[in-house]
Amino acid sequence: MLNVNQLFEYTGVQRGGAVPWGAKVPLDQPGVYVVATTPDGEDSAGFETCPLDSSAIDKLIVARPEATVDGRAATAQTIGARLADMWVTGSSIIYIGLAGTNVRKRVQQFYSTAIGARTPHAGGWPVKMLDSTKLWVHYGATNNPGGVELAMVQSYVSSLPDEVRVRLIDQHLPLPFANLAVPNGPRKRHGFAGVKEPRITTPVKPGDPSKPAPVVADSVVVPEGEIMGKIRFTQNVTAGDIERGALRVPKVSKDIFPAEGAKIRVNVGSQWHVATWNPRIGVDKERSGTVYLGKGKLEGIVPIGRPRRVVALGDGYLIE
Repeated sequence: MLNVNQLFEYTGVQRGGAVPWGAKVPLDQPGVYVVATTPDGEDSAGFETCPLDSSAIDKLIVARPEATVDGRAATAQTIGARLADMWVTGSSIIYIGLAGTNVRKRVQQFYSTAIGARTPHAGGWPVKMLDSTKLWVHYGATNNPGGVELAMVQSYVSSLPDEVRVRLIDQHLPLPFANLAVPNGPRKRHGFAGVKEPRITTPVKPGDPSKPAPVVADSVVVPEGEIMGKIRFTQNVTAGDIERGALRVPKVSKDIFPAEGAKIRVNVGSQWHVATWNPRIGVDKERSGTVYLGKGKLEGIVPIGRPRRVVALGDGYLIE
């Protein structure tokens, strides 16, 4: 079975160390992190059975009484059973994640996300259903966290023995226990629904008439269909971008945005905004699209120098 060190070595990233779940990660750079059941990067042996925390499951039911498993009202028994079906027997690797700007901050967001909440980091929510005393967070710095995260997930999937795959709820997509989707790819068929707070909608606020903008729809456009859950990246953020309050989106990342100018909802710094999307498709040349929030909206929130990760969600676009 693959161990944590092999994940890092496969992608050429140096593992910086490991801290117990709940402790601060001493890395304030972009990078990746791996939640595991051991502090030893060489230890590939994980638990044979899922180390569930029954009190955490109870909290989930209280927080999200609308939760279902395979379309039926969830109970402590059905939630526990389904999580056990997702458990990768014998694997020490529980979850693989990335941080576009700051690993310490991103992992801290993971810690602080309440059970049943949607923000600031609920992507690996099944981790919260485990006995946290048995968990460790391994970390490493990289300037390509998105590419490294994907490579780690792919190497994990390809290395899993057939005898382990067949025991999983989705044997065709044998991801780590708490990874629910391949980055920018298919999602695990786990049967859970309603385990996070519902997405909220915000009425469109009037824009500043002094700002030039493309023709837009009367209402906010949100991602739907196949683009849901897809991840893309902006251009490197410049001082000019911060000053204008706009983020540039390269051609390869435009596919998750509307084909025409529109109002869209974006979440930056845990705050929702109604922004203007301009695909900037000219007659003679296609330029980077722009997500315009307005002056002052990015200052102190988005750092200069690196691209931002954009996730297409049902209620808008999460810019990390």
